[in-house]
Amino acid sequence: FDNYEVEHAFSTIGKRIMLLNARQIEQALGKEKIILLAIEDITERKEVEAGLEKTRKELAVIKITADEVSELAENIIDTIRKPLLVLDQDLRVVKASRSFYEYFNATSDEIIGSLIYDLGNHQWNIPQLRELLEAILPNKKTIDNFEVVHDFSTIGKRTMLLNAQQIERTLGKEKIILLSFEDITERKQSELIIRQQNQLYKEQNATKDKFFSIIAHDLKSPFQSFLGMTEIMAENTEGFSRAEFVERSKSLNESARHLYKLLENLLEWAQVQKGSISYVPKEISLSTTISQNIEIINQRALQKGITIINEVPETQTVFADQKMIDTVLRNLLSNAVKFTRAGGKAVVKSTQSNNGTIKVSIADNGIGINEKDVQRLFKTEEKISTQGTDGETSTGLGLLLCKEFIEMHGGKIWVESEINKGSIFYFTIPASSLIPAINENVIDG
Repeated sequence: FDNYEVEHAFSTIGKRIMLLNARQIEQALGKEKIILLAIEDITERKEVEAGLEKTRKELAVIKITADEVSELAENIIDTIRKPLLVLDQDLRVVKASRSFYEYFNATSDEIIGSLIYDLGNHQWNIPQLRELLEAILPNKKTIDNFEVVHDFSTIGKRTMLLNAQQIERTLGKEKIILLSFEDITERKQSELIIRQQNQLYKEQNATKDKFFSIIAHDLKSPFQSFLGMTEIMAENTEGFSRAEFVERSKSLNESARHLYKLLENLLEWAQVQKGSISYVPKEISLSTTISQNIEIINQRALQKGITIINEVPETQTVFADQKMIDTVLRNLLSNAVKFTRAGGKAVVKSTQSNNGTIKVSIADNGIGINEKDVQRLFKTEEKISTQGTDGETSTGLGLLLCKEFIEMHGGKIWVESEINKGSIFYFTIPASSLIPAINENVIDG
């Protein structure tokens, strides 16, 4: 017999496993027999075999576990919403997430095994990405929130946020890199808009603060003059001649008118700023509206010997808010009278533009405005207060109201002026309800 195993506890050598091999041999013409018995101690070999078998079974379990882990890892990668690449130590793609394929419109045949810089017809050959993978990552295991701005051939110019992690495998001899991408283009644009809006709000608030401090000063000065004059008149009523009393009464009336005009304009401007004034446009006769507003200020014009001429065609109609246009015309016509010398004139005209708007002009041959002040006229943070040709005071607020109201119509307002030759104020408004207000960037004329 061959390879017969015997396990026995020997008194001299302890528990051993012996492998027996025996042969029976006949001698002397078959009358005698001898037996050859070979004994081999295989205790250590059996222990090694048992250990190998145990290792084999453990490896089989490990393989099953590794396969499960690999499958789980792949499922996790595919579940991640952000595009993700797994790179080997040579920066070749080992695995890509489903979101990467979908976002960059790629296939596994194009991706797997390729050098990352070659992906998508070399659209990933980005200097910032090379810096991240070749210069920064080798010295750090993790890179967070690395911004890359690039014009991709498939998705256009985008801002990407990269996160990378380096993982060592097989006792540190191999490395893999997990590289995720997050498109933050819209977020960056939103942040920029918010920053710009915040800056705009700061500037607007600063402008309004400065404006109100100017208005407060303008209110304070005429009130002081008004109060001082009334105090003198109250304390010395008998001491005035009739002529002096009439003269001081006229001054008081002028101060009161100025204060009323300032408060009226300030109230309207404040209502515009908080949105309390409603824009209600309708089709109105431009010529009739101008004539009505000329009539309101004509008494003052007659006192100074100034002629106001309305050359707007009677058939001309506009699509505008009646109250707002009245305010604009009153302010511009009042300024024309205020800053024109006796015997002068103001002319109102209109022209039809090709873009569906009417351009209105109010021209005078008055004292004019210097170039520096022309640039400051319609700015909230600037305060220009010039006396009229008869010493008339100015609030400086009327033109700001005109600008606000004209812009609510989608129009523009501007001025051309020359010292001692006069000024022409222009503004545009929609011609009819069929044509919406147009906010022009450039005004021709």
